[in-house]
Amino acid sequence: MLTADDPGDLGDLRPEAVDYFLMWRYRGAADHTSEARLLREEALEIAGVKVACYVMTVSPESRGSAYTWWIDKKSYRILREDSANSSAVFTVIKFDEPIDGDLFKFTPPAGAQKMDMHQ
Repeated sequence: MLTADDPGDLGDLRPEAVDYFLMWRYRGAADHTSEARLLREEALEIAGVKVACYVMTVSPESRGSAYTWWIDKKSYRILREDSANSSAVFTVIKFDEPIDGDLFKFTPPAGAQKMDMHQ
């Protein structure tokens, strides 16, 4: 499990940094979007269930190319995001729940060796 006192540069792995990296475009969409357009309405299948969605394109003022979002018509949560370089489907969305520490347990692959990078 990674903790703040582990050796090395873990700054990008801090929960706050990961949260910012994954969520900045959603939280700032209203303030940092140059254009947002409704493309169509479409059902997205998640875990065998069809979910009615709005499909929108969102162009940020900075930080790269446009995103396409599939937004659940009932909850208004983004369920899928496509960009020029990636695609993500969010199958589980939970708020304000504790996260099981076992999700972040690192098990090195067989044959891996620990190296001291401090000189």
